[in-house]
Amino acid sequence: MAMPLPAVLALLGLMGSAVAWGFAGPAAHRRHAVPTVLLLAAGLASLPCGFAATTAHHRAIGMLVITAGVCLLALAAHLLRADAGRGPDEDAEPAGPPPVDWDAFDRERERWTRPRAGAR
Repeated sequence: MAMPLPAVLALLGLMGSAVAWGFAGPAAHRRHAVPTVLLLAAGLASLPCGFAATTAHHRAIGMLVITAGVCLLALAAHLLRADAGRGPDEDAEPAGPPPVDWDAFDRERERWTRPRAGAR
């Protein structure tokens, strides 16, 4: 049995807004490694299950499972973006290499270029 058009449009709107929130919305405040991995695994596992249900003529259940998978992946994206681009001194100039102490370099070079004493 096919789903009514308003239900399909509502689920598509839910998936679209979840993806927009996951990738363009505000980032999470801190990283959550284990829940992020679990959400990714659940989202990736639910997509083939939803497609299998859809191809087995359970279109409504398949569409709901696919929608849940997309929402789980969007939530994982939201958690993955935690602290993205917010470094401690974001406005500061990037630190270059440290300055070279040329006097110390010249002293070391002189030490190594001295003639060695002959072998005894």
